[in-house]
Amino acid sequence: MPVRVVAVALALLVLAPSCTTALNLSINEVAADEAVDGAVDEGVYEGVDEGVNEGVDEGDDQGAEVLGESAAADDPVPTTAPPTTTPPSTTTVPLGPLVLGFVGDVHMIRDLSERDPLGQVAPLLSAPDLTFANLETVVGERSEVGAPPIDKRFIFLSPPETLQLLAAAGVDVVGMANNHAWDYGPAGARSTAELVDESGLIGVGVGPTPVDAYEAAFVDVADRTLGVVSLTRVPCDWSQEPAAERPEVAWGCDRFDLAAIASILRAVEASDVTVVMLHGGVEVTDCPGPRLREIVSTWIDMGVDVVAISHPHVVQGVEVVDGAAVLWSTGNFVFTNNGGRTGRSAVFEVTLEPGADPSIRLAPTELPRGVARPAAPVVADAVFASVSERSPGGIVGVDGVLRADPAPSRCD
Repeated sequence: MPVRVVAVALALLVLAPSCTTALNLSINEVAADEAVDGAVDEGVYEGVDEGVNEGVDEGDDQGAEVLGESAAADDPVPTTAPPTTTPPSTTTVPLGPLVLGFVGDVHMIRDLSERDPLGQVAPLLSAPDLTFANLETVVGERSEVGAPPIDKRFIFLSPPETLQLLAAAGVDVVGMANNHAWDYGPAGARSTAELVDESGLIGVGVGPTPVDAYEAAFVDVADRTLGVVSLTRVPCDWSQEPAAERPEVAWGCDRFDLAAIASILRAVEASDVTVVMLHGGVEVTDCPGPRLREIVSTWIDMGVDVVAISHPHVVQGVEVVDGAAVLWSTGNFVFTNNGGRTGRSAVFEVTLEPGADPSIRLAPTELPRGVARPAAPVVADAVFASVSERSPGGIVGVDGVLRADPAPSRCD
């Protein structure tokens, strides 16, 4: 593991004020063991690597003894030329661009699944090499998940066909770690994870145990291996009650830093491109807070290439930070809403090419009564203006492409 990655991870663990006291449930022991055994060489802690550069056998590099001399003068002259061989080609085909698509919150409560909620945007979803969505709902049959175990204002349960509709429209990966993953308790979390697996979608962020929940997903696409992690900072960034912590969900809160960092480090080490899907921020706000910016910057220093954030239910700015793409809020996508900003969104395309900063492009959408469709021109202009006003160092043109702009943004 690169020393820089180890140093960043250890520094964050030391500085996090609460991570040593709050890793209860079983996450503390499991993640700590895995972070040491799976992500950090034990020699970093115990100094056993002091002789790494001294381990070469002194005799190996003394020069080889000459084992043969020129042929004797009386040896017969060969009558044929020695056989020749063509060395294998070392030419490698350069990697082409990799296009990743991201959309915001998705649920299909009430009768949304019966109203073709994705049919009009399927071409936008299937165009990227891989498309990601935030699955903000429990998926299953009410008879199987039972009654909600906690009292909440908003409780979401979507039918199993939700997943088939997502897959058919072009979605490939769903992040499941969010504040609605546990709306129906452990039974709902298990139902969602099992149905996602059966659907052919790649799900990450929820599982029957903490180890399963934090496990990164790996996908081979466009001659690269992608590592994907899904984490949530909601509700644990505003609720201190133990009931807010569910062992079946991957948390990104400060007091779960150890488990979150271990998951990200494993993804970075085992992949060419690492994506973190984060559920965090504050609902219906324009800009991320300073703590969220600090966390995202730390992950980028660890090697993360794309961070896609959901939860505010409105589109915020986009940014390239130290060579990584950050989507500060992807808004709603197929989701009941109150119209206005909560009814406007986009498919966010991030294009990655070797040796270049990522490029970001928006394909605006709108969702009347929760059904997604390409945005009308006036709505598209509103999406571009909204994102431009909130993108530090950049502006989105009429073609949807983020370009550098030194003018101050609302979120500077």
